[in-house]
Amino acid sequence: MNALQLDRVMNSQAVDIDLPLHPDTENEEHVALLVQRILHAIDEVADGGPAPCQTDVMQALSIATALRGALAEVSARANGELSFNLIDIAVEEPRIRTA
Repeated sequence: MNALQLDRVMNSQAVDIDLPLHPDTENEEHVALLVQRILHAIDEVADGGPAPCQTDVMQALSIATALRGALAEVSARANGELSFNLIDIAVEEPRIRTA
């Protein structure tokens, strides 16, 4: 079984986490690197300001996962690698549609 082991040091306290990976995992090092970079990016958002709440973090991860899956599907259909950049994100009030 594949396993992902993360070492995280905070305030001189080490946390060792051993997580089972999906059997279809191709490269454990890629998974570890991505997880470490994601956690680092979340920490960077909190630098100089309030930390994002857990629901915001989970929502961002869900959106990123959905976008990555859609991009992989479109790239496969186009027989090539496509790139995706978020240029602007706007949060608007929901609109009520009338019939």
